[in-house]
Amino acid sequence: MEIYDGRRAEVPGYSRFRVNLGNFVGHGDISAARSNIEGDIREQHGYLAFQHPNKIADAIRCVSDVKLWEEVGIRLGLPAGPVKERLVLIVERRNKIAHEADVDPTYGTLWPVHSTDVIGVIDFLDRVASAIDEIVGL
Repeated sequence: MEIYDGRRAEVPGYSRFRVNLGNFVGHGDISAARSNIEGDIREQHGYLAFQHPNKIADAIRCVSDVKLWEEVGIRLGLPAGPVKERLVLIVERRNKIAHEADVDPTYGTLWPVHSTDVIGVIDFLDRVASAIDEIVGL
């Protein structure tokens, strides 16, 4: 919406974003359609998880041309590949916990969850989110 309002530079991803033409029906002034467009964006993205690195980068491309994971890696002092790989591992573990009850199929017991692992994941995700926020400037 910042691009739509002229407060942020337009990027190619913004131009490719699809909105419902019904947002403009009955509005003599395009600016009057703003709330409908915002609602449309929320509806389209409301069901998306934005957990996988590629999906996060796709969303960021709507507002920025930055090479997201390279920039995040620079801020974290790591190459982009390991940052993305760790994020994928975190998402996979989260999905096992949420959708498979986190059961080890070999023994039928729960995989262990250690507090140090949880703290490490929270710290990593906080640093990634802070880096993205800094890079994109939201």
